[in-house]
Amino acid sequence: PKYIEDFKDAYPLNLVAIADKYTLNTMFGSREDIVKKRGEMKVLINPEDARARNIHSGDLVCIYNDLSSISCKAEVIDTISAGCAGISGVYESSHNGETIQLNSLHHPRLSDIGAGTTLNGNYVEIKRK
Repeated sequence: PKYIEDFKDAYPLNLVAIADKYTLNTMFGSREDIVKKRGEMKVLINPEDARARNIHSGDLVCIYNDLSSISCKAEVIDTISAGCAGISGVYESSHNGETIQLNSLHHPRLSDIGAGTTLNGNYVEIKRK
């Protein structure tokens, strides 16, 4: 084995896909009661990163990289590491009105071991709308 440095690009925030306790996967997306409990899509951002971008909880933000951009509200929270942004759950257009979803920000490249997904190896920037 050898160390292979993490992929890094021009965007400063590592986008982390977080499992949601209500909608762990798309199988639960058809249960309106569960989708309602989960609530609207939010991007979680560390207070330090939020201050640098003048973002406050509840602000509408744009999350983007070279692949795509999506919009949602921000939640400033100290349980996410500085340098990371997190989005919890799987959302469909019918849930949040957006035609482009979170997966559009994920690069299609494969991991070096096992040719698996690089779901948490994607970088973005966030700005207020």
